[in-house]
Amino acid sequence: MKTYKVCYSGNASKFKNFETTVNANSEREAVEDVYQQIMDENYFPQEDGSIKDCDCHEIATATDVTIDYDGGCFFAEITTILIYPTEENTYQATIDGKDYDYDDLDDLKIIIEDKGYLFKIEE
Repeated sequence: MKTYKVCYSGNASKFKNFETTVNANSEREAVEDVYQQIMDENYFPQEDGSIKDCDCHEIATATDVTIDYDGGCFFAEITTILIYPTEENTYQATIDGKDYDYDDLDDLKIIIEDKGYLFKIEE
């Protein structure tokens, strides 16, 4: 699973600045999971993989990675965490575009997991 940031871009004022983080296997799965949670009354998945709203309008085809809503759409972006050692035997992490400095990986692990991300060192 990967961590995705799901956002809304469009005309719906109730979702202006909407952003949430979810773990999923794909962008589509992330968007669908979030959309179902916040718009369950307007979420009707079809056997062919498409999604319809409560008025039977198609809001996503089987291959879409977004879900349409009120002149916009819900979309997902994979969350990026970059960790690299510095010359002073410390670590710097860039999480969603913001830099953090740490003296050891245990401290960094705590911060990353507190933000809802999985911390894993692959060899």
